[in-house]
Amino acid sequence: MTEAKLVLKLYYEILYERLLADKELLRKRIDKILAEQIAELGCGEFDDEKFGAYVDACIAFIDERIETYNPFGIQYTFDRSRAREAFELELQLDWYDSRKEFENLVKSANEKAQEDKADERLEILGLGL
Repeated sequence: MTEAKLVLKLYYEILYERLLADKELLRKRIDKILAEQIAELGCGEFDDEKFGAYVDACIAFIDERIETYNPFGIQYTFDRSRAREAFELELQLDWYDSRKEFENLVKSANEKAQEDKADERLEILGLGL
């Protein structure tokens, strides 16, 4: 293991521990912000059960993000040999399947990169504008 990998793993371990420690603070902020947003958007009557369901969804999202930094699972996310597999698994487990948006983003980035290369080629040939 290289020194850089060791430092990176240590960083994620510390981040994981801090996020776990602050999880209750996040829940309090979720309660406050969600209540403010419901009032601001005029969403009508929100009973305790409906409000709780929204809070649970927020907490599930936070738990999922925190587990990304779990030192016992970090190798599955950042180890080169398993990164694609972990990425596919994350897409499948996420509450929202963002594969199409990700594909469009990659396509757009590739097209932009090709445009930039074309401009470079024209400049090299002395044909740039």
